[in-house]
Amino acid sequence: LRTGSTPGLAAIRKGNSYRLYGARATSWTELPDDAAFNSRCILIPMKCCQRTNLLSPADPRILGLVSKIRRQLLQFRFMNWNTLKLPTMRGEVELQPRTTDLFRCLALPLHEEPEICEDLLAILKHQQSLREVLTNLQSAALDYLFEAVHFFPQIGGVHVGFITEEVNANLVKHGELKITEKKMGIVLTSLNLTNRTRTNTGWVLWFNLDTRKEIHALARAHSAKKGPAPEIAAKCDLCQVATARPSKGATSKPPDDTGRVQANVSDGERRERRERVTGKERKGARRVA
Repeated sequence: LRTGSTPGLAAIRKGNSYRLYGARATSWTELPDDAAFNSRCILIPMKCCQRTNLLSPADPRILGLVSKIRRQLLQFRFMNWNTLKLPTMRGEVELQPRTTDLFRCLALPLHEEPEICEDLLAILKHQQSLREVLTNLQSAALDYLFEAVHFFPQIGGVHVGFITEEVNANLVKHGELKITEKKMGIVLTSLNLTNRTRTNTGWVLWFNLDTRKEIHALARAHSAKKGPAPEIAAKCDLCQVATARPSKGATSKPPDDTGRVQANVSDGERRERRERVTGKERKGARRVA
């Protein structure tokens, strides 16, 4: 089932190979314990219907209709197998790679129905924004860090212990259990935020340019729930680079030195911040939440 959303792949089962590219619908009493499979699907939660005038799925009339529809779909596949082509949609560039595969798989037989493809694209964009790509802990940590790098663009770094306090406050508000500072370190590593050192007051996550770029990239990829106000984002070089649309034929290039958030901080201050996070910075960082 996982290979069915990507063209050109074959699945091996019981000594035979199968090409399963194409759309299919499956019902489950609960989601499979397979994040890779779930991320390749449009998930539609279903609730028990209270109506009493509906036919049972096992009713002979329903089974007869199912058999008829199955034969019609198979005939449609035989008639259009060599004429199918992928539709070209402008909004497709906004999809993540896996969502793009899913869109192409579902839209393949609909290339002559652009309006339906537009509706499908809108559904997938909405689904993409709701998909739990990150765990609750990762999402909570990312939300706080994305907000912090904008409210304090000159801060050298933040104690992991303080990040843990802020994330725990958010988790408790939503009925989740608190985590330890050690667990927070694991969460930051899973987000590839590894620019951390141990100081005499604990571990510190340093907000250098690479870390800020990584936080912005994560926030864009996973649609961070929290973020800066528009007037603050307008002053952020990394946000401007992310939203800028290059002209045709232009090649993208990394931001120049104007994107360095520490540019107007003296060398002495920068060295001092790399040694420890001052009490003043910690006090100011608490206002982020």
